[in-house]
Amino acid sequence: MAVKKHNKVRMIPQLLRRLVGKNVIVILLREKIDPQPLTGYVVDLSSDFVVIHCMSDAIILDGHAILRIQDLTLVEGKPKHGAFYMEALKLRGYAPVRPVGICLDSTASILESVNKHHPLVTVHREGIRNDECSIGRIEKLTDKTVILKWLTPSARWDGYSPRYRLADITKVDFGGLYEDALTRVAGIQPDESGGYG
Repeated sequence: MAVKKHNKVRMIPQLLRRLVGKNVIVILLREKIDPQPLTGYVVDLSSDFVVIHCMSDAIILDGHAILRIQDLTLVEGKPKHGAFYMEALKLRGYAPVRPVGICLDSTASILESVNKHHPLVTVHREGIRNDECSIGRIEKLTDKTVILKWLTPSARWDGYSPRYRLADITKVDFGGLYEDALTRVAGIQPDESGGYG
């Protein structure tokens, strides 16, 4: 069940609609901007974005990624080792989870809602720099740009990012083990309502 974007571009959204909410491991490729496949469960979907509960190489579920559907070049709904991955995850006590409170209407709404419900947001601009990402909290958000309060790999606050164009953001990650480690070391705490916004 693989669909190549260059010859069946309309099939990718249809396939994603069939996969959302199913306990089926998928592999997604975005060959034009990232040579590495992303493996996980499709847990939410809009007309422009898909949310994946990601599986790491250690065969654990490790955070969520939000991708632009326009960047997908391949969606494989029955990967070669999918049954093994699903059984291993089940035996380890992992199950896919749809993140609560994430609004997929636009890149701005994604960033705002992730920032509200999670301690850190990871922003990728792979079309510009596919070898780096920015992690932090949103300092300023408009309908066209975002500025992050940067958190370093040592979990220290380090000023602010440049103004990133939302149109350049290709992936947003949150809730992974790396973000959790940074959150703990940086001492980021939820507010009285249990959120972070």
